[in-house]
Amino acid sequence: MALCSPLCGSEDVRVYCTPCDRQASLRKGAINNLGLLDCATTFIDITDETEWETKLTAGEIKLLPELVGELGEPETTTARISACRDEEITDETTTLTAQIFLFDNDTFTDFDMEYDLKNKVAAKTMFFVDCNNILYYRYDWVSGENPGFGNLTSTVSRQFPTDGLQSINLGITFNTFRTGYKGFSMSPALAAFISSACAEASS
Repeated sequence: MALCSPLCGSEDVRVYCTPCDRQASLRKGAINNLGLLDCATTFIDITDETEWETKLTAGEIKLLPELVGELGEPETTTARISACRDEEITDETTTLTAQIFLFDNDTFTDFDMEYDLKNKVAAKTMFFVDCNNILYYRYDWVSGENPGFGNLTSTVSRQFPTDGLQSINLGITFNTFRTGYKGFSMSPALAAFISSACAEASS
């Protein structure tokens, strides 16, 4: 019985060695923020500060308040597509879950955001930022395309605990079939600009 398909090519699997500085090689796991991009938004160089400034100023990118988020295990769909093989994965989705505790207690625009997250994310793509200041985008992105994760669906609710803080609970599901994540460490200037842009947009 063949263990590998002769038609699958001979490309090497890329790996890296165990780093010498083990402690410096660790990454915190939480997600601190996420942004939504218009589907028509494209980047030439996703690390370029000027591109981010232009698109944020034009309103093509919407940044949520800081949040407490994480990624769950992917959910897969399988089907038997060959009589002599077991079921194979035909689709995969992943859900980012988050809680937002920081509210607009002056003009109460958090209610508008909650409504829009329920009803408008299908027309957007998504990127997110972790606690290591790494911005994550779609692995198979190429220059000139939209870098966000697509095919978004959302669940949104408010939680009113008796003893605790009110929160907006958010779940955004996106397609990860045969793709993955790429990321880059934001420069201090880019990280500061993104934070300030969100603050200015909310003021």
